Amino acid sequence: NHQADYDGHIWLSPINASVMVKQLAEILAQLDPANANHYLNNRDRLLQRLESLRNQLDQQLLAVRNQAFLQFHDALQYFEHDFSLKRGIVVTSGAEHAPGARHIRALQKKINDEKIRCFLYEPPQAPKLLQTLDVNHNANMQALEIHGSQMTAGEDLYFNLINSIALKISDCLQNKKEQ
Repeated sequence: NHQADYDGHIWLSPINASVMVKQLAEILAQLDPANANHYLNNRDRLLQRLESLRNQLDQQLLAVRNQAFLQFHDALQYFEHDFSLKRGIVVTSGAEHAPGARHIRALQKKINDEKIRCFLYEPPQAPKLLQTLDVNHNANMQALEIHGSQMTAGEDLYFNLINSIALKISDCLQNKKEQ
């Protein structure tokens, strides 16, 4: 998938987040030497929290690691990679690209063949196309907030966002309905 090379959702990877934290702390410490210790202490605290988050979610997602799911558009590749999840089947490369009839039929066959029952989409509503793809009317449709725009701002936002994504994916793959 050529577009995967240009996926802008790098923040969905705690590993990438750790790299960004390290880089930003170094830059800030160089630009503001008087506060360098503050930046470096924050870096260390954040890196510990990110490591703890990764370990916790690695365990949480272990049971669903090899289960197939469908995602409306390709936004989860970094998250999938970090937690060794089976690559999600992508409906479309973006909201502005509607798949053709041949692609829809191929997706329906793949969904049926692989018995995929977890469909992920971004709010506010499940695209009508997902209903079309759910031929047997038994898919678990799960809204996945990937930008954090509906969450409370603050130092826990990133951790809440990544936790929420992991929980929704886990629930969807275990066929638990949305709360």
